[in-house]
Amino acid sequence: MRLTKAVVLAQPPSFPSGAATRGRTRLPPAPLLSVANRSLLSHALGWLAAAGVQEAAVVIPEELAARARRAAADSSGSVSLSWLEQRLDEPLAETLDDLTGFLDGKPFVLHLADSLARRSLQAVLAGAAEDNVEALLVVDEATQAGRAQVVQLYATAGTGPVTRRRLHHGSAGVAVLRGRALEGIGALDAPAAHVLEALADRIEQRGGHVRTCCAGDWWRFRGGSEALLEGNRFALERVRSDYGCAQLVDTTIQGPVIAHPEARIEASTVRGPAIIGARARLRDAYLGPYTSVGEDAIIEGAEVENSMILPGATITHLNGRLEASIVGVNARVFNDFRLPRALRLDIGEGAEVGLS
Repeated sequence: MRLTKAVVLAQPPSFPSGAATRGRTRLPPAPLLSVANRSLLSHALGWLAAAGVQEAAVVIPEELAARARRAAADSSGSVSLSWLEQRLDEPLAETLDDLTGFLDGKPFVLHLADSLARRSLQAVLAGAAEDNVEALLVVDEATQAGRAQVVQLYATAGTGPVTRRRLHHGSAGVAVLRGRALEGIGALDAPAAHVLEALADRIEQRGGHVRTCCAGDWWRFRGGSEALLEGNRFALERVRSDYGCAQLVDTTIQGPVIAHPEARIEASTVRGPAIIGARARLRDAYLGPYTSVGEDAIIEGAEVENSMILPGATITHLNGRLEASIVGVNARVFNDFRLPRALRLDIGEGAEVGLS
């Protein structure tokens, strides 16, 4: 099956329909989360481009559209992007119903933009049956252990009415669907996080065939800072060194490290896997494995390991090593040497800092 089109649902899992307000969250919506200095939306578009997808429609809440467009600006590769902005009071199903013309009856990939894969789409689908299959769901092998069936959303008890089962959570956030899979979807009632399972159930109810295939080497964001750090490690595990053009002064590089040509690293040790963004500055610092440093971030007189330092953050003169931490955009972590002595924090929204 040749796949040239994709639909990307770049939405918070709990994006409500018709809600007047939203609660504030500690972390940005999943598609905009940064992992190894790239948003999950950017990772998804790059993965689709590598699979030969030529056109993608990105479905995005209108309030996130500007941020999403910036995140996708340098990541779509050869994929031509169309943007479908969902109004605050518009159900997701109604938005998806508008995609019929874009898909033109062709098979397509539906991606929830909240996961990372090491294997290509072709490798994941290799050997999967295609004949008479209207939907092929990719499931995370790690979460499927001990489960015999993924798509089991409804069950009957004797001759009684159909009752809803608890949704399984084995989906990897990706599915391959025939073009007609979205026909009449306007009546579908499902949150973005479970739209794949709900679609599969609807297809089976009307007599269509749904199959699943397991994918290893997969990570999907399930919520929380620990999960995000796990995703950062997952993304960095296959980093290949590329720091030759960075400004290095009296610096030791150990292991696989990517450093942007505009990064400057002085009198420091960097031990990979790690990634350092544009205009980031490290001085008298130790940067340990599984750490990403965003653009314009500063680390001086400090040790950082297994952490995510987001763009514009500053970490200076710490007495101890910063580990397993997420430091938010434009946040500051520093020692103030005035009396009384104290460690002072100026933390941006969504930041988590672990000190020991």
